[in-house]
Amino acid sequence: MFLDFDDVIVVNLPGRACESGPIAQNLSKELAAQLFYRPAAAVLVDALHEHDAHVVITSSWLRLMLRESFEKLLTMAGLGVVSQSFHEHWEAPQHRGETRAQAIERWLALHHRGEPYVILDDDLSGTGLRRSVHARSRRLVMCKVGVGLHTGHSAAIRAALGRQCKQDRTASRTPD
Repeated sequence: MFLDFDDVIVVNLPGRACESGPIAQNLSKELAAQLFYRPAAAVLVDALHEHDAHVVITSSWLRLMLRESFEKLLTMAGLGVVSQSFHEHWEAPQHRGETRAQAIERWLALHHRGEPYVILDDDLSGTGLRRSVHARSRRLVMCKVGVGLHTGHSAAIRAALGRQCKQDRTASRTPD
C-alpha cells in the first residue's frame, strides 16, 4: 500500500500537521491521536489486517521526518499496526521536480516483485496519478480533499490487493 497522509488519513489540517505536529519532539499521545482522522485510519487498518499488506509512505511528510519519527507518531496515535506494516523499503519520496506518480514508478522499478498493490492518495498531492497506468489498472484510490479515506473505498482497495500484477506497469505510460 502506497500511503499518502494529508487528505487520506489526516483530514482538515491544512499545513498545520506538517508544520508543527509530526516533527515535535514532545508530542502528546492526545495530540498525536487527534492528527489522524479515525474513520479513515480504521479503513486503512482494516485493509492492512485483511490483506497482510505492507506500507510504503509517499507523503510529503517524508521531507520532515525519519522512519523512527513516523513509527513514534503512529504508535503514539494508536496506529502502531501501520508502522509495524512498513515495507523493508518503506518510503517513496519525490525528488525535486518529480510527480508522485514518478516517485512510485521509481520505487516499483527498484523493489516491486509482482505482488498486488494499491495507491492511496488525493487529488491535491497525487500529482500524475489520475492519468497513470495505476489508475487505468484500478490500483489507485483517490481520496477527496477534506474527506479522506472512507468505507466507500474498501471495495476498490480489496479489488486491487486481491489481484496479482500482470502487465499493470508495462502498459504505455502517460506523463503527468
